[in-house]
Amino acid sequence: YHAPPASDTPPTVPTSTTTSTTTVGQGGSVDFPATSVPEQAAALMEGAGYFRSGSDPWETSVVGIPLTLRLAVDDGDAWAAATAPQLQAQLQAAGFVVSLVPEADAPATGAALSSDSAELALLPLTGSPFLSQAVAWYTSLLGAPGVDGSQNWTGYNDATFNQLVTTASQQLNPNTAATDYDTADAKLWTDMVGLPLFVEPSALVWSRTVGGVTATPMSDSLLWYAQDWAIRVPESTNSTTPSLPGQ
Repeated sequence: YHAPPASDTPPTVPTSTTTSTTTVGQGGSVDFPATSVPEQAAALMEGAGYFRSGSDPWETSVVGIPLTLRLAVDDGDAWAAATAPQLQAQLQAAGFVVSLVPEADAPATGAALSSDSAELALLPLTGSPFLSQAVAWYTSLLGAPGVDGSQNWTGYNDATFNQLVTTASQQLNPNTAATDYDTADAKLWTDMVGLPLFVEPSALVWSRTVGGVTATPMSDSLLWYAQDWAIRVPESTNSTTPSLPGQ
């Protein structure tokens, strides 16, 4: 993923990406353009049966009917809500008519995508320092999306990918698992299941009088280690030596 922004200003949506969804190797092992290739995209659209005249929107096989994409957006997430207009503008500049479909939260946004109420979705996914998180994002191994931690809102279910991440997640040696994860990552880019745009920044702030506060990379809950918190009591600065008995 891209590094977290350094400010609280919602980031500009990149027009292209040059990083892999995993960090296996420097930049992953996938060979894809570092910049946009509109001619290739146009050829793919035409090959799929769509038409475009000049700067007009893409049209379906029925002349005069524009291709319209519904973009479900998690309005409950400030970053997703702020990014949506930028993403809409970029897609429309490429000839796609995009209508925004606001949803209350991430599960509702994902459900809109998985139920075919939208063709695209913009929502946050729970991160993890472990590559095995891909099991929740890109497989049906945990069950239906929204249940038991599954966030596979696209409904992606590929037997080869499932086997790769299952085998990798069972390895005790991360170096041994890296090869399988790298192969799985290449397949995700080939299928273009989902595109990571950025990582939302988070902050953990506490008073100097409170100790034991620790951020966890596996949860966005600030109270995760609350049982270890403690009030710091200043050490006494009284260094007066007590009088000896009888003095």
